[in-house]
Amino acid sequence: MGGVPVGLDRAAVSNWCNKKADVYGNFTKKLVSLEIGAQNRVALLLFCGCPSAKLNHFFRITPPSLTTEAADIADAHLAAAVAAITHTLAAFYQSGHPLALRARLHAPVTASSHTASDGGGAGFASLRTIAPGAYLASFIDTLPHLAAREVTAAYVSDPTSSSSCSPALKEVAEHFTSITTNKYFSELTLDWRTQHIHSALTDAPTPDTATSIPNITLLPRAAGRHSQRSLTQVLQRSTTVAFTRSSSLPLDIKCSISQSSQHGAGLFLSTVPSTADLRLTDQEFLHNYWHRFGLLDVLQVLADRSCASTCREFPPRRLHEITDTFRSGAHALQCSSCGTFKRHNAVLKGPIAANLNKQGYNFNIEHTILDDDGKKAGDAYMSPTRTSTSPRPFSMSPSPAPPAPPTSATPPPPPTTTAPSSPRRTSTPGTTTSPPSSKQARLPRRRRCLHHLRRLG
Repeated sequence: MGGVPVGLDRAAVSNWCNKKADVYGNFTKKLVSLEIGAQNRVALLLFCGCPSAKLNHFFRITPPSLTTEAADIADAHLAAAVAAITHTLAAFYQSGHPLALRARLHAPVTASSHTASDGGGAGFASLRTIAPGAYLASFIDTLPHLAAREVTAAYVSDPTSSSSCSPALKEVAEHFTSITTNKYFSELTLDWRTQHIHSALTDAPTPDTATSIPNITLLPRAAGRHSQRSLTQVLQRSTTVAFTRSSSLPLDIKCSISQSSQHGAGLFLSTVPSTADLRLTDQEFLHNYWHRFGLLDVLQVLADRSCASTCREFPPRRLHEITDTFRSGAHALQCSSCGTFKRHNAVLKGPIAANLNKQGYNFNIEHTILDDDGKKAGDAYMSPTRTSTSPRPFSMSPSPAPPAPPTSATPPPPPTTTAPSSPRRTSTPGTTTSPPSSKQARLPRRRRCLHHLRRLG
């Protein structure tokens, strides 16, 4: 993404910048495809791959009037990359969406020391917002060299008077006026890292003027002093405050921004996982991100609205529609990823199968044949080992209600049944079965059931 656009054809310069913004989009796609975890990819995107870092030199040397479209393209590629890394929908980051994620993406992570609730974002600077400050800062840094040349010295000494003969100088004068007349320009004096730029660009207060007055002829005093940080800070602060205090912003979004602006609330976004104690799993990082931007309800990742993380139909990391199949619990009974299905099979294959095998039964799970009446096979089948009778269904589902007794006056004689004998237990003639002891009554329910199965065997 190197190179510098040079020429008088403004349309050609603008198209060249648009192509470089598309090249930046290819870079973000490669970064998203890296298999290094969500935390590492966001850290790389924030510190090394954001548009303000990869395309900064284009916007420093090109007038903002020619880079507006390129800035929008680059910001859109950034939003698409963040959406892919955080498993959210790209539509959430479109301008005008009710969640306002596009604006929060470019807002500061935490509020500044002299504000209360003007942070709550992800910290990715918007190129469209900072372009005027970057261009003005670049002009300031080149002033010593331009003033040393006789050809350009007369023009750069006062860009306001020379703006009529140069569109570039005209934009310099316009952006200087818009930044220094911004009501947040005076806040530069509150931070020791930016107050020197405010002092360099303003005249000292006099007895007649109680405040400092910006003076464009003082631009050379700020050369080489990292003025871009200060100038872009004014623009970002103005844009963020206009967004967070907009009357059209929903109240729940304002509350979320206020809570997320507190000191330390967004450290997980900018923490470099250099040691083991600073590393977050994808689940930990994504849930922090979703909670910060109010996406838990939207993505339906709550326990009663999603299945296991490995489920393909109702995963917690993807937007899905809650259907009657999931709400009724039928999905949990048939999904191989959630715990309900695994417990269902574990009970059948574990204590129930072991106990019936001890009682002399063959135990088959998920029999593939149909019943005699052609209905669906039961969950499990058991059959005596010493007889050749057909298997009997043994289902975990509730049994149907027994048929009503006949209405005749003389009740039919009770059927005589012979319980299968157990290979390990023999009965002595003349003995009776004693009631369960108090120790047996205190056994857990599952163990009591197994105990009675052994007695019946």
